[in-house]
Amino acid sequence: MIKHFKEKSFYYFFRMIEEISLYFASKTSILFFDKIYCVAKFRRTLHQKLDLNNPIRFNEKIQWLKLYDRNPLYTQLADKYAVREYVSNKVGSHILNELYGVFSDANDIDFDLLPDQFILKATHGCNWNILCQDKSQLDLCQG
Repeated sequence: MIKHFKEKSFYYFFRMIEEISLYFASKTSILFFDKIYCVAKFRRTLHQKLDLNNPIRFNEKIQWLKLYDRNPLYTQLADKYAVREYVSNKVGSHILNELYGVFSDANDIDFDLLPDQFILKATHGCNWNILCQDKSQLDLCQG
């Protein structure tokens, strides 16, 4: 019972920190709220204290890099479409797969122009991919 209460109260505390961070992020130092969020999420996920002053474990070092290594190149490298320009400039466009289109809205996709097999990927996140092995079997209303 006490463990459940602790987990539940920590969850509510974590959610409160998230909401406060989002509200105040535009009004004050973003690093301050990023650090609070990072520490809370680390504790909630790994059940360990995050030591950012002397990171030793791999996960601590990753959190430190997320907070303090603010290289603007990382934004471009994380975007599936924008990274194509970077790769093209560094090693050449011959290494890139064929791109059939970039769309702002799913309703803009002309499926008749796509080949029988293709992959649709969102540039803003992961697990949004649609792997189509046979276009004739694709259910466009599945959503």
